[in-house]
Amino acid sequence: MKPTRPQQSLFGQLVGRAGGLAPVLEAQLASCSTMPEEHCPECFTVQVTGDVPLLPPDTECPLSFEADIRGRTDPGDIALVLLWHEDGRITDVEISWFEDPHPALPDLHVSEPGANQC
Repeated sequence: MKPTRPQQSLFGQLVGRAGGLAPVLEAQLASCSTMPEEHCPECFTVQVTGDVPLLPPDTECPLSFEADIRGRTDPGDIALVLLWHEDGRITDVEISWFEDPHPALPDLHVSEPGANQC
């Protein structure tokens, strides 16, 4: 299925924070479809289609992005947005959070790199 608006918004934030990987992520996320995960309403699988640039073989897996959570003010209250990939293509988006339920996608704001570090 086509990515939802919250997923598309999250994709835009990730591309904006991906540095040198931004063109690859942008191309892959622009040509993908998504499916919800059974175990979590916020996590989802990604199927990248078409002839798109691939992530370099040495790319960290998963790619990890810190995200502030709307309504949370404690500096330690961040979620991680994890981009899992295989053979250079994104396969899954996981929201990692220490409480249940996970924050909703519209409540996440991907932070500037290093913004939550002391």
